[in-house]
Amino acid sequence: MLALLLGLPFSAFADNARQQVLVALPAVYALTSALSEGTTLEVVRLPAEAAVPMESQANALSRLDAKVFQQAEAVVTLSSLWRADPLYATARRHNLRIIEIDASRSWDTVKPSVAVTRVPSSDVPWAAASDVEEGPSPYAWLGPVNAMRMSALIATDLERLAPADAPRIQHNLAALEDRLRRLKADYGTRLTAVPDLRVLSLANEFIYLFGEFGVFVDGWFVRQDIDWSDPDYAALTHYLRERDIRVVVHKWAPDAKIVKAIEDGGARLLVLDTGNPGILADTANGYEALLDSNLQALLAAFAATGNDNTRGDGQSPAQ
Repeated sequence: MLALLLGLPFSAFADNARQQVLVALPAVYALTSALSEGTTLEVVRLPAEAAVPMESQANALSRLDAKVFQQAEAVVTLSSLWRADPLYATARRHNLRIIEIDASRSWDTVKPSVAVTRVPSSDVPWAAASDVEEGPSPYAWLGPVNAMRMSALIATDLERLAPADAPRIQHNLAALEDRLRRLKADYGTRLTAVPDLRVLSLANEFIYLFGEFGVFVDGWFVRQDIDWSDPDYAALTHYLRERDIRVVVHKWAPDAKIVKAIEDGGARLLVLDTGNPGILADTANGYEALLDSNLQALLAAFAATGNDNTRGDGQSPAQ
């Protein structure tokens, strides 16, 4: 009202206020926070007290006080990629004017959307054929190229939300992209030197990471630990020996019987972080920490099997 009485645009007042931007996905929060550093934008993770995995977000968000959403200007989602993303729908129930920033879809003909890959199905010989049509994998943030695309899309809308902060947001985006390019180049060079980049994967979330760094998945077998049978353990051991696969990837430390089947097959278990929430549960960890952790672990796993021609200093690439 004061803006109208003085004949000034509302944006002149809005730009001087702390506009809240809500984010629920830990990886998206990490990127949005990096882009908003030093601006008037306040990026808020939901729920604020603890990061919640994707599978539990709908329930967690539904329990929040309506004021959390009523005070916000925008939410950042992956709704075009992850159709079950509950953040915007939950926020809109309490705030009709709230803006959705979709980090997976570009409304600009110049800026590309994220590159989408379908969830891989189990394809090892002993896996039963599935009639379920797998959709796109939402874990696009696990590849740095997609992370850069997501960051560019988020930054574009943040600049429109806070025009006075546009130069700072552009600076933050350029710095983030530079760090990610250097990280990708450094690790890409080291992984290229590994003679045999084959793995068997017991988790389907890492397809973007594998794709961007040339890791060949010589078999997918995705099944809950509790559903494994004795024939599954034996088949895994036989397959690893037959194919001479030295590294098996999972997203958690599996049941002891699975670990033994891997070891009996002459392979090494490698547990990677999906960022859901993983180390991103701690807001002090930036996106690069997730990527660096996974790539360091990947190189270490290949080195431990004697399959490594990379430099052996054990140090992270220059940041």
